[in-house]
Amino acid sequence: MARPASGWATAGAWETEAGYIRRVTNLDLFLPEPAPRPATVPAGPSPLDRLLKVSRIYLEPAVREHARGREILARHPDAERVEVASHQHIPGLFGNEGNVESWNRIKGSTLVLGVKKTLSFIANDRSSDFIAPSTANGCVMACAYCYVPRNKGYANPVTVFVNIDRIQEAIRKHAHKRGPKLEPNTVDPHAWVYDIGCNSDCAADAAISDNVRDLVRLFTTLPNAKASFATKLVNRELLTYEPKGRTRVRFSLMPHAPAKLLDVRTSPIAERIAAIDDFVAAGYEVHLNFSPVILHEGWQDAYVELFQQGWTPASANGRSSSSRVRSSSSRTTRACTR
Repeated sequence: MARPASGWATAGAWETEAGYIRRVTNLDLFLPEPAPRPATVPAGPSPLDRLLKVSRIYLEPAVREHARGREILARHPDAERVEVASHQHIPGLFGNEGNVESWNRIKGSTLVLGVKKTLSFIANDRSSDFIAPSTANGCVMACAYCYVPRNKGYANPVTVFVNIDRIQEAIRKHAHKRGPKLEPNTVDPHAWVYDIGCNSDCAADAAISDNVRDLVRLFTTLPNAKASFATKLVNRELLTYEPKGRTRVRFSLMPHAPAKLLDVRTSPIAERIAAIDDFVAAGYEVHLNFSPVILHEGWQDAYVELFQQGWTPASANGRSSSSRVRSSSSRTTRACTR
């Protein structure tokens, strides 16, 4: 049987599979990888237990109108609730110069809830094709070189956006409008890649709300798109999300000595490296960000040691995960190279 020419706008296409021809719809043109076996996550404390104990929540009045907002509030019944007109303008928080002295204390005790109003997409040519509308802003961690606080003033707690349904719909429409990726680029040869964690760390966000879980599941339904985010936190709850190869996790790595000084409140480098095989086995595409590169006496030897440690686990335990792990060098950009 002849195979009709296929295209994004056609009603369907034909595909040969296991000796027979089956009909596939447009949404199947780029089939996700087979689902891995569900991961087993050891019972234990959340990775945020030592980083975030919410005692005060700033929230916009409309937050309670959203199911996600009510879910988050229910998780913290004893927290003080302070209504604000806008999540962006909280003078006693972002405008209080004295809060710099309590930078980490505020990160570890304060949560801001808001409604994302601008659902725009920013073109990018580094680690993604597009930067998607944020589902969160800010971070419980406190890396010394972080760019996220640049516009937030004197404090940088996590802000979570509760209108996840609108954000998901915006991503779905944007991906559909793009159609298939006809020309490969350095970001990905087949899929349009959307950074979903440009202004936060999704591994940490996943312990605060189900926004990240919902986005990972969304991208399993988008045949021409992938999600991507960088992280310095190992959150093994993500191993249960079944991403089916449609979410790229970028573990940021640097030599141990500068990381201990600069990667404040993050997972140790050794823990991030040890998690690589598990995330690959759970169905994630894993990349390694070697950034930022900090020049100091002996820095080249330190990176040689880091590279050797980074590749030892896969070769030592007999797994073949290295084919699905990629590395990327440090780049200076306004977007998403944490």
